[in-house]
Amino acid sequence: MRDLVNTEDPIPDGIPLEDMLTGLLRFGCPRLSYLTDGWHANIKMHVSSEGATFEIRTEFNHKTPNDAVRVLIGLVRDTLKDLKKGPVSRP
Repeated sequence: MRDLVNTEDPIPDGIPLEDMLTGLLRFGCPRLSYLTDGWHANIKMHVSSEGATFEIRTEFNHKTPNDAVRVLIGLVRDTLKDLKKGPVSRP
């Protein structure tokens, strides 16, 4: 299965929703739900090298489950990129 998170490449069209959700299992527990405003996806992640557990969430207004999961993959990508940069120095 293609790694959709650890790449800079855009997520190709036509990737089945099941493959995207299964790919996210490497990083935590993904969830997909529908509320009155649309589809929503989130993932509870634990990054053992950082000793951090956190949740990443999309907005609730996605028209399709595919859209919500694609946005979630982008957010996971951004989060992992930020973690690789190291700690943020605060004034």
